[in-house]
Amino acid sequence: MTDLTEMTDLSEAIGAQAPKSVAKPEDNPAVASCTRAWERAYRRKLPEIRKGESKWDAENAGNNAYQRAMPPLAGYENIRDFIACVTYGRIIDAVCRDDAHEFFEAAKIALGALRHEPEKTDLEQNKGESTGSKKSCAYPTGV
Repeated sequence: MTDLTEMTDLSEAIGAQAPKSVAKPEDNPAVASCTRAWERAYRRKLPEIRKGESKWDAENAGNNAYQRAMPPLAGYENIRDFIACVTYGRIIDAVCRDDAHEFFEAAKIALGALRHEPEKTDLEQNKGESTGSKKSCAYPTGV
């Protein structure tokens, strides 16, 4: 059995070396959105549970809402946020181990596809920039 005084000393030592500003889950908007979705679904389901019964149904509703709120695996920022949501969801048990494994595999595939995405051509990069000519007619003139 671990001595609690040792744990306190260790916590104090770690705390002394910890950076002054520690990132919180709420600092990531995607994680905050998933967490809010969990809380809303949990609170909505809670009144249906009788006193003394398990809150499993409410927790399950929250877990489902958390996972539905995760960003799509499209684009680097979304993939990064998706990974953050899965990681935090795993920590708070909103995502089970098996689902987390599958989600991380999907994120790996999405990152791989992103790395192999073709480079944009000069024409695609300049799309939407003004070329100086004002051709806005939908129909050819003189017809």
